[in-house]
Amino acid sequence: MQHNIRLRLWQDGVAFKDREAIADRLLAPILRAPTRGASLRALEESITLAEDHDFNYAAQHLRNVGPLLSTWQAVRHSRRPWRMNGRSRPEHTTSLLERTMREINRRVDPPGNRWLIPGVRSMVNLVLARRFDHPAWRGLWQDAGTVKVRAGLRGSTE
Repeated sequence: MQHNIRLRLWQDGVAFKDREAIADRLLAPILRAPTRGASLRALEESITLAEDHDFNYAAQHLRNVGPLLSTWQAVRHSRRPWRMNGRSRPEHTTSLLERTMREINRRVDPPGNRWLIPGVRSMVNLVLARRFDHPAWRGLWQDAGTVKVRAGLRGSTE
């Protein structure tokens, strides 16, 4: 986001020496707001500030991606650790997403096996439910189920 807003400021004709300070002025209130609601109010103020200074590319960029900047604040605090050293939440990073995608890939793409899309979708739902400690995950994890037969690999009869 920092890079993209500086690019839009360049498109608006802002001098190189001023871009960092202006980018910080536009983004910091959004990213540092204590709640998602406060972040969205700060977004509106930043868009107004950009428009007042004729930073039209920056204002449009904030309109397009601004509502997504504070989504991390809407994530419910979980009792489960995010499995990230020194962090309790994944804000401002893509490593959680990358780690989740690696885990899904590891599960659904072993050599010699190909999964159907509904199966991959189910695996994604399970992995995300576990990661976000969804109540349905807790219920599923504690459910012993009604399956009475064990599945196994069939050996060759020859």
